[in-house]
Amino acid sequence: MPESPADPLVLFSNGIPISPTDLDFGGLVNKEQINRLSSFSQMVNEVPSSTSKVWIPTGSRTWDIYELVLSLAEFADSSAAAMFALAAPAPTLKSGASTPMASIAPMASIAASVAPALEDVGFRFKAPLAAPVPKATLRAALAEPIFLAPGGPPIGLANLFLTLNAQLKVERQTDTTGAAFYPTPFFPTDFYSAAYARNWRPFEITPQPGDLWMPVGNGGKITGEMITVPLQRSWWSPWVFSNRGWRFSHSSGMGQLSDGGSPAGGMMPLFCTALLIARNVQTVPGRVAAIGSVSPAPFTLNENLAPPSPVVSLSANGPPEPAAMMIFGFVCTPLPKSPNPDPSLHWPG
Repeated sequence: MPESPADPLVLFSNGIPISPTDLDFGGLVNKEQINRLSSFSQMVNEVPSSTSKVWIPTGSRTWDIYELVLSLAEFADSSAAAMFALAAPAPTLKSGASTPMASIAPMASIAASVAPALEDVGFRFKAPLAAPVPKATLRAALAEPIFLAPGGPPIGLANLFLTLNAQLKVERQTDTTGAAFYPTPFFPTDFYSAAYARNWRPFEITPQPGDLWMPVGNGGKITGEMITVPLQRSWWSPWVFSNRGWRFSHSSGMGQLSDGGSPAGGMMPLFCTALLIARNVQTVPGRVAAIGSVSPAPFTLNENLAPPSPVVSLSANGPPEPAAMMIFGFVCTPLPKSPNPDPSLHWPG
């Protein structure tokens, strides 16, 4: 059986400015919308460094790793029915299109599981951190399988991987610069609207010596409002990473995706699941800071932890205004040991 998912990690940024325009993907009917979705998808699908406390991309992307798994995996010798049993709880295969909503991680559980990690680095919330709850029609969609199908005999794990690989290729898109990407939107698309005002949670951070945040003077703090925004990936099933019925063939030369350590090592020990979006971020100077009132300047990470070069920014408009939004952090899901083939199975060679 697959291992239980590990608690999420939060990797912070120096504040990547975003606006509703940056996040307007619409129906992808014009080149601006396509390019915006491509930029956003490429950013959130970067594989981050697992040894950092901040968001530092490694240069690899989740969709490339996923395609390698689906293309280079080999499987234990067994009957189709037995292999299907090993695949549980994989999505039931049916004919038809994929259901994008099926890939949304449980929103309330993401917010709840992230809260302790934030509190550990100094966050204090005036109300419990929560994610927007989908409407009834979306809740029904979340329960649907990723693939729709006729009902037939059980299908083997190898065929399941082939089907997932075919689905991945269908989802591939290209922006107007020629860059290929796999759409990774978010829910809800209008999280910044008045309809979700109650989901923004006021917070404050009181930086302490040696922690993530640059000192703001004795008694100083960083304040703002925050919301958790889950990502959608209709083109993948992260379940495959914890399935024990496959491994990389020896001839592939592939290593481990994750060694399951803490911190984990490997080609993709973490992947981004959700974003922490903040707005109205202000720095309140402490007694030993320079004399002045509340500053609208974004918070700054400790210089010893900050990325050596600026992370990708979606905005071309320069520093955010006081009421602008920013990507405050990336919620990341650690992979268990993967691949982790079951030694009790009969493997080729």
